Amino acid sequence: MFPVAFGSLWPNTVAQPSPNLAGFPALNRCLRKPFSSRKFQRAPQTCPTTANRARVFFVCFPRAKGKHSAHVFNLENYYRDLAKWEKQPLIPLVHAWPKPLRNAVEFDFVAATASCKIKSANCPIRPASTNQSIGNQVEEYTISKLNGHLSEFSIAPCKSSGYPDKTLTQKTTRLKMPLEFKASRDWNPNDANRRVLTSSSKKLRRQFPAPIHHLLLTVLYSPAPRYITIQSLRLDFLEPSTAVNVRLETSVNHKILANGPHHSRTI
Repeated sequence: MFPVAFGSLWPNTVAQPSPNLAGFPALNRCLRKPFSSRKFQRAPQTCPTTANRARVFFVCFPRAKGKHSAHVFNLENYYRDLAKWEKQPLIPLVHAWPKPLRNAVEFDFVAATASCKIKSANCPIRPASTNQSIGNQVEEYTISKLNGHLSEFSIAPCKSSGYPDKTLTQKTTRLKMPLEFKASRDWNPNDANRRVLTSSSKKLRRQFPAPIHHLLLTVLYSPAPRYITIQSLRLDFLEPSTAVNVRLETSVNHKILANGPHHSRTI
């Protein structure tokens, strides 16, 4: 993500980006908009990870009232500014879906969903599973069911960590598409809870030649003590104009803290 310093972000004030943000027009447009207490998601907070990093979230952009709010990026703008942060060549990392390809993916998934009878199927869940573990089990179950019935496409793991988790490949052309999997108890069009999509572009650049068409698969389910029942599958064909919320963060690790110029004390 993006290590960056911000000025004051109190409600009803205008955020002042640091000089390091020069040259990032989409980001600067977002930061120069007034924040109100009703829209602002409070920060900072910490989130430990397996890499022993402490993440400090400085700001969440306000939720958009509509699809074209100036407070949100779209995927095309996000990847453009991300390339500058990563000091990578500016190449397109998201392309518009051609209608024939989109229709082919949709038709194949609809047919596979019907033939494998996954809707209303019960997916076993291990006892004491966390929400993340449930999502992983639902993912494995769903993909194993679908893969045996997809005729034009196939789903495979996408090697290494980061976005995306899976690769959707068209069998005739060998076109590879990033496929991200999510699981949710229901679908609420007014739900503003975050669904993390992507951060670094390293994996996309390394494994997906252009054109790059992004697909998001969400499995909706109802829970029970020892299993979940799959209700439906939702496909979102993400476009360059798809709106996304961006959360900036900084991170530290033990090495940085140990060698930093600040005062510390172990008690």
